[in-house]
Amino acid sequence: TARSRLKLTNCSYYGIPISLGTARAEVGPDGLSLRDIDFSAKAGTVKGSTFLSPEGVFSYQLDLDVKDTPVADFIRAAWPGSPSWMDGAMDLKGRIWGDDKAANGDVAFTARKGRIQRYSLVSKIFSVLNPYKMIKTREIDLLERGFAYNTIMATFQIRDSVVRFNDFYLDSNSVQISAVGQYLIRSHHLDAVLGIEPLE
Repeated sequence: TARSRLKLTNCSYYGIPISLGTARAEVGPDGLSLRDIDFSAKAGTVKGSTFLSPEGVFSYQLDLDVKDTPVADFIRAAWPGSPSWMDGAMDLKGRIWGDDKAANGDVAFTARKGRIQRYSLVSKIFSVLNPYKMIKTREIDLLERGFAYNTIMATFQIRDSVVRFNDFYLDSNSVQISAVGQYLIRSHHLDAVLGIEPLE
């Protein structure tokens, strides 16, 4: 078994600057573990532990406290290789844990002043409910720019890769949307009840 102390300074992970990162690493017959992870940056902190077994199973337990971070950078960091389908500034606070087979967590999320560019569900709601506003303000461009939002807020409870929410809220200059439901990460299935208020 080999043990070492890791320290990173003034580095960047997919565009997110990290001023200081420390962890205790241990490699042995059981696998590779990182304990006492503590990544600090101007945007907040990430603390916890990870483990990689000899069979390639990855598990994690992380506490997140991220503030005023670019949403696009966070998407690239969390899902490398995925396009950044949303921008704006975000706060994320909570705890996540799990492994390759199941994700769990309790997370509060807030995003401000951005655009959702990839998914068309809310864009379609906009176009059906408020076409005059859309044309007048030119705020929604379904093919190029997506649509703008002022605020998105929600708390998520994640158990066995099922994300449940009962307080989702989106505010824009064209519509306000509230939602209650769940999202199945494995099958990408969304089941939700929406409350929609078009604005003039």
